[in-house]
Amino acid sequence: MLGNVCCQKAKLWGRHSTVLLPLGLLAVLAGCSPEMAESGGVEAAYEADAPVLPSDVADHTSLDADNDGFPQDADCDDADPHAYLWGPSGQDVTWTSQSDVDAFCASFADSCGDGTVGRLDVSGVAISHLSGLRCVREVRGALSIRDTSVVHIDRLSALQRVDGHVDLRRNAQLTTLEGFSSLTSIGGHLSLDENSALTNVDGFSSLARVGGYLHLDENGALTNVDGLASLTSVGGFLHVDENNALMNLDGLADLVSVGGHLHLAYNRSLRDVAGLHGLVSVGDGLTIQGNSNLSPEDVETLVDAIEAIDGAITVQDNGN
Repeated sequence: MLGNVCCQKAKLWGRHSTVLLPLGLLAVLAGCSPEMAESGGVEAAYEADAPVLPSDVADHTSLDADNDGFPQDADCDDADPHAYLWGPSGQDVTWTSQSDVDAFCASFADSCGDGTVGRLDVSGVAISHLSGLRCVREVRGALSIRDTSVVHIDRLSALQRVDGHVDLRRNAQLTTLEGFSSLTSIGGHLSLDENSALTNVDGFSSLARVGGYLHLDENGALTNVDGLASLTSVGGFLHVDENNALMNLDGLADLVSVGGHLHLAYNRSLRDVAGLHGLVSVGDGLTIQGNSNLSPEDVETLVDAIEAIDGAITVQDNGN
């Protein structure tokens, strides 16, 4: 068994190394003897085309040779920190049926990947859960979940990064977003629109940056944005519009900059905007309009608190 483990590890390191190393040296690095290298066992393993399975390289301990967070007995390639899952490696994905979702991760049972997809598009009322997303670590394009019957997004806990935008739209039964808890960065925009049962955004607790705009619009049951407490910058505009149950913006207390327009409009229950007092800059003007329970004094305090507003300021039709 030791010989097989050593040969398989030498094979893996040889494939993924950016420097061409002699097979004998690879064998020694993998814990094999020079005699084993000379016997040709390592060379045979290196040249073999058969996939390397976890059982081939695992010693069934908690050791993690490549420090990627996956122990040897759970890592499909413990010599490469960029390959750790039986999962995808970069392809675009479009799902419109539950069977497509259910089969996705299972389809990579014999393929070692890095958990990335290109564009990920999930749509249609036939989709009620997203367990098929459990192997996705990174989306290099856009992530769109719209017009589904999903109630909980709780199988995205491996997702750490989206290079494009995240669009959650018209998911009428969606109540929680816990599955986004590991997501730290969105390269494009974040839109949460017309999710009528969504009460909070707690699933975005690790999100520190949105490269594009942030749009929260017509989420009728949304009462707070506390889940955005780690957010420090929005590259584009920030629109919070027509969220009729939203009472405060305390979850945005760490937000320092908005690159575009800041727009707060027609949030009927909004009474407190002190959560935005930490803003240092707004890049393209400010509009606060039609928030019937927001006092003019609170609006004035907010405008005065923001150090730099580049552009027009429009304030009208707020509460008495």
